[in-house]
Amino acid sequence: MLTAGVRRVDRAAVSAAVEEWTRTLAQRHPEVQRVVWYGSFIEGTPTPRSDADLCVVVGDDAAGVAGTPRHARGADYLPDSATPVPLDLAVLTATEYAALPTWSPAWARAIERGCVLFVR
Repeated sequence: MLTAGVRRVDRAAVSAAVEEWTRTLAQRHPEVQRVVWYGSFIEGTPTPRSDADLCVVVGDDAAGVAGTPRHARGADYLPDSATPVPLDLAVLTATEYAALPTWSPAWARAIERGCVLFVR
């Protein structure tokens, strides 16, 4: 018989990994203007299956972003090594970020409640 184990969420390890990723991201990508961590970890409700939801705002002229569908933009910004939980990256241009309350009010509210990790 197989039994399922409960995996503990190590919030300190997740936080340290996200902060390190943010520092590295800011150093390597000058087009990054802002990073906001939002979602279950910030709201205090992560589960063993949670990921870290991060909004990365880049300049409107960032190479490889403009004209690329939002779901395909995160690859250039992923961490080099494993993190305690997956990172769910939403990469938006500054114009898209400013207009977010218009085209996705619920998402905008979730990001507003987030924690700003970096601003250039």
